[in-house]
Amino acid sequence: MATLFILFGLIFVANIYLIIGLPEDLVYGYECIANDCVKFELNEENLKRALSLPVCYMLCSDSIGTLWPKPNGKVIYDSYLFHIDLGNILFNSSTSPAVYAHLWKVNEERFAERLQNKLPDKEIKNKDAMAMVKLNTFHWHIIDSQSFPMEIKARPELHKLGAYSQRKVYTHRDITEIVEYGRQRGIRIMPEFDAPAHVCEGWQNKISATACFKATPWSNYCPEPPCGQLDPTINDTYSVLQDIYQDMFNLFDPDVFHMGGDEVFFACWSDKQSIADWMTGLNWDLENLGFTQLWGNFQMKAMRTVDSVAKNKQVPIILWTSLLTDPVHINRYLNKRRYIIQIWTEQNDSQVLGILERGFRIIVSNSDALYFDCGGSSWLEAETNWCSPYNGWQRVYENKMENIAKGYVSQVLGAEAAVWSEQIDEQNLDQRLWPRASALAERLWSNPSDNWQKALARLRLHRENLVKNGIAAEPIQPEWCLQNPKSCLISSQF
Repeated sequence: MATLFILFGLIFVANIYLIIGLPEDLVYGYECIANDCVKFELNEENLKRALSLPVCYMLCSDSIGTLWPKPNGKVIYDSYLFHIDLGNILFNSSTSPAVYAHLWKVNEERFAERLQNKLPDKEIKNKDAMAMVKLNTFHWHIIDSQSFPMEIKARPELHKLGAYSQRKVYTHRDITEIVEYGRQRGIRIMPEFDAPAHVCEGWQNKISATACFKATPWSNYCPEPPCGQLDPTINDTYSVLQDIYQDMFNLFDPDVFHMGGDEVFFACWSDKQSIADWMTGLNWDLENLGFTQLWGNFQMKAMRTVDSVAKNKQVPIILWTSLLTDPVHINRYLNKRRYIIQIWTEQNDSQVLGILERGFRIIVSNSDALYFDCGGSSWLEAETNWCSPYNGWQRVYENKMENIAKGYVSQVLGAEAAVWSEQIDEQNLDQRLWPRASALAERLWSNPSDNWQKALARLRLHRENLVKNGIAAEPIQPEWCLQNPKSCLISSQF
């Protein structure tokens, strides 16, 4: 099963030769001294050894040793040459120094971008920044209780009733283009249909297959409005799921499938009398244990439905951490050979080690480092949001897999940075993602022993390259710090 997550970067090996030419009005240059780029004032004597800052970073051994990903022909061309000031670089096929490409492979999940709101296709397609740092998976939480924006051919009422508008629907053609755009950049598009919770808009014609549909006060039945959960006791529930899964597998052809499974509220199910009657008929109690059995029964049937549309390929299934994945219950309801658990609790949550001790593989998205919507205002009350404070790039960088998994790192498939879109759309998506996602990429690709201070200079420069590529990445320091790389840290931190 582990090989399902291996992606080989078949990138050509190339030698790149550079000679630096400096514009007449350029006053400063850089040279590599003791593995650091040092700035100096230009004159006629030192002009020949002057490098532009981007090229200095590229050639200075300390920097190039931990670039993410390791330098290769394509990445150097894309990220470090053609998108910096071309006035400072000339190419000469016979002049050294040479920069050599490397062949690398990926064996980890690295990225999730989960979107409940319908974002413009141009934003979904904007995967160039991911390709620059070799983030290889786009995890798409395409449907939620607030909106059902995906076209389901056999159930057109879902998007017609559930999308914000008919202009905000992902058609089959849209999704096919998005999947192909990612494929051409080495990026897997992995769909998620979150169930049994987070179900509401779009299900107006199937209210009988739900519980607590738009119930009020919503806080009694669900974590956020509008409320709704699937009714696991109704056969029609699985008929609708089969049609949804069928279109997802036809369009995405996933080698791994995310079934959600987070934030299930037992109060929602207990409010529906027919569910209580069904459980009583099986001698299940109407307390937590009985509702956990109901949930486990749903997951078993839903997985069988997935298998039926996947032609029994036994595609690995991902679930969010929840009561169902609690070490007390997990072995009863889930098979460690089939299920992968995505961690969204904090990194010191005792449940994480319990899951690993029982042999399950995990994907790390701990909210105290990798939730990129944290640190803003709540959209439900006059408070900061639930996972505040803001997770800066430094915290992302220091979020080491070995600190989370301890002695079970071999069971960590990788990590994802999560972007929930209740308060994120095309206007602020880039700033929320970049360059923090690049800090995650370096941690996963290189996992250097150095701390974030050593990465600061590289990330400053990388942010400039993102901007030159049309990505509205957030600045991490004033531009003065870019020009004076050693002057913007407290001296005790060197």
